[in-house]
Amino acid sequence: MNGSAARRALITAGTRGLGFHIALGLGQAGFSVLLGSRDLSRGIAAAAELRDLGIEANPLPLDLSVPASMRAAATRILDDGLGLDVLVNQAAIGAPRAMTPMDDYDATVRAIMETNFFAPLLLSRLVLPALRASATGRIVNVSGHLDGTARNGGAATAGARRLGYASATAALNMLTLELTHELAATPVLVNAVSCALNDEAHLNLEEPLLRSAQGAIRLALLRPGGPRGSFF
Repeated sequence: MNGSAARRALITAGTRGLGFHIALGLGQAGFSVLLGSRDLSRGIAAAAELRDLGIEANPLPLDLSVPASMRAAATRILDDGLGLDVLVNQAAIGAPRAMTPMDDYDATVRAIMETNFFAPLLLSRLVLPALRASATGRIVNVSGHLDGTARNGGAATAGARRLGYASATAALNMLTLELTHELAATPVLVNAVSCALNDEAHLNLEEPLLRSAQGAIRLALLRPGGPRGSFF
């Protein structure tokens, strides 16, 4: 615990869908939750909904496509004295349609890489001082079920026609391993989890979202000495 009555977690894109359900689960476990919010009005509404359920929740302005926004959010966390115990990198975007390496969609691939990989890389680095100060620091990277690199050398991903998303997911899994190596001598546990419903098409499926969120919640709640550098 970091000088606060409750442990605190930041969930990127925590205002709806999978992110909201992860925030809900952590709030029910006693966490104070920060809802990363590109749209602050949506963040205010989501936090109010959680507070109505007895959960300490606050919106945090956070646009993952803007490094200055991430730096401002991290500064706010580091300066308010309440610490941070868990970072859940769950925000992700995908291509609007299936595309192959032969398609001319470089800008789309870059946008996917920025949100799905470079944003977690920068945000994790920025808030690491707070996580290191926690006795139970955790980083949970919500990975994609299309990436085969964690399981079978990429065979599952090949031919999926989602080059940008799958490549960013592979990079996120590698980030999980690199952070684990970097933080091996600390209590901070870093893991990745596949939440298959991290997709706009499924955001209206309440029960599947609740089930899908459980994997990320379990990793956030790992006890000291739990697994690190693993893909679940």
